Amino acid sequence: MQQEANSSARQRGTPGCCAPELPPSAPVGAPRRLRILILCFKDLTANTRVVRQAQALAARGHAVTVFSLSNPDAALVNATPDVQFIETGRIDLTYPTIFLLAGRVPGLIRFCGRVCRRLWADTVHQLFSRRFHFALLARRRFRGEKYDIILVHDHHSVFAAVAVDPRGCAVTVLDAVEAPYHKGLENRRGVAAMFRRVEIAFERRALRRAKHCFTVGHSLARLLRKNGYGPDIEVIRNTRKYEPPISHDRRLRSDTGFPKDSIIALLLSTVYAGQGLEPLIDALPKVDAAVHLAVLGKFIPPGFRDEVAERAHGLGVGERVAILPVVPPATLVPYISGADFGVIPLQKSHLNNSISLPNRVFEMLMARLPLAVCTIDDIRGIVETHDVGVVFRETDVNDIARKLNHLAEPENRRRYRINLDSAARILNWENEGLRFAHCMESYAQVSGRK
Repeated sequence: MQQEANSSARQRGTPGCCAPELPPSAPVGAPRRLRILILCFKDLTANTRVVRQAQALAARGHAVTVFSLSNPDAALVNATPDVQFIETGRIDLTYPTIFLLAGRVPGLIRFCGRVCRRLWADTVHQLFSRRFHFALLARRRFRGEKYDIILVHDHHSVFAAVAVDPRGCAVTVLDAVEAPYHKGLENRRGVAAMFRRVEIAFERRALRRAKHCFTVGHSLARLLRKNGYGPDIEVIRNTRKYEPPISHDRRLRSDTGFPKDSIIALLLSTVYAGQGLEPLIDALPKVDAAVHLAVLGKFIPPGFRDEVAERAHGLGVGERVAILPVVPPATLVPYISGADFGVIPLQKSHLNNSISLPNRVFEMLMARLPLAVCTIDDIRGIVETHDVGVVFRETDVNDIARKLNHLAEPENRRRYRINLDSAARILNWENEGLRFAHCMESYAQVSGRK
């Protein structure tokens, strides 16, 4: 019964199950040294989760290697000297690399290879074979290497895990950061859709060897359990390293060009249509004139930036909206602390949005910014549990305006900032990372690799 209670506490992420509220200087009591390979079919330039995971394991004395499409930002690599980062560089797809694996995988792939010769198209070539090419490069690079644990960062990297460890000697652990195989993200038709379905079938088969799973939020954990990923799912939130309260950084305010007495609301996000920026701008005319909006993030496609500017000017608030360039992860928290509060207007436009708990929640929390957020469960839960802001209905322009006006009041922001400091002492990577490392060590021990 006690073990069940402890397991339940870990999955709820309650403060009592974490390490000390203030981050310790260095973890102690690590078991024997493990060899751990992290496979990540992603560009790690701005992906801090993988870097923090590697740091947490290296701090416990384990040998960690990270294999990805591109290495993290130089500042992050330099801050992690005990971790070996290896990148593939640009994957050249001048030929159908799926055929290179045809002799080493089941007969169905060989059949698909014959079909590919007739039906190959650029879309399939780019989206289908890149994962196999990444797996082939991983196999070549790590052939003969023995690892205790292979951590697969999201389902896109699972082919590489099978290629590196075809006999399943290592413990395979999945780190799920989004809903796997979500059809709304697969904008493909015809031949491309057919090959993606084949690829998904092999991914599902390969993922059977992953007996343990991490994920970023409780909503995603529930979805994974519903889809048969087993009960051993640990929620490790994508928090930031603890930083003490920062004196008001003036760089962001200076970069916006807003008046000195303006109240700056910050939208920190990759920006594309349907992500929530449109209703936020529509609400701005109904918000106190002192409130200005700073948008910090990459626009997809780049032309959407012009559409946003036209929309703001059409509503007469063009001078109250500023679009800022992307800031490196290492300096992000001090930079955004120059805003007065943060806004997360994420829309439930597809499944992954509806179950998300994005990095920006913890980045703005660590910058001690009061938050105005949407009704997505995991985001709302953080704000309401720690009383660090307000929740609005993301499709209701009038409700958005009311909640922004609430945060425009200085006394409201002061109250939330007191709670933000307490929340930052709990929701930090020192706590989450130590739980993550302990879980990884226990997986190796349970498997018999002692």
